[in-house]
Amino acid sequence: VTNLPNCRAKCVFLSAPGQDFRLELLQYLAPTGEALEINSAPFTPGLRHLAFETGELDAVVERLKTWGADIVSPPVEVPFPVGAAGLRKRLFYFHDPEGVLLEIAEYSGSYRDGNG
Repeated sequence: VTNLPNCRAKCVFLSAPGQDFRLELLQYLAPTGEALEINSAPFTPGLRHLAFETGELDAVVERLKTWGADIVSPPVEVPFPVGAAGLRKRLFYFHDPEGVLLEIAEYSGSYRDGNG
C-alpha cells in the first residue's frame, strides 16, 4: 500500500462497543523517518491534534508522567461553557513519541446548574 520497500509497521485498532467507528494508529518501524520538530507545533498544517475523553483526568496525567510522557501543561479548565449543555471541560495536552499533539479531556456538570 505504501510502495515502500521492506516496510514494517505496528498497527493498533481502537473501537468502542456499539459504535460505528474505528481509529487506526500506525507506527512505522522500517524504513525509519526523521522527526521534524515543527510537526509538533499546533499551527503546522496536517494532523496536529487528536482528543480523547476520560472520567479520570488527574489519574491519566499521573500515569503519563510515570511513563515519561512530554506533558505540555498541567490540566486547565476551559473558561466558558462547552456545547449545548454548557458543560465544564478540563483538559491537558501531551505529545506522543512521534510528536503528535494529543488532548485528554474530562467533562463535568453544567455551568448553568452550578454543578461540576
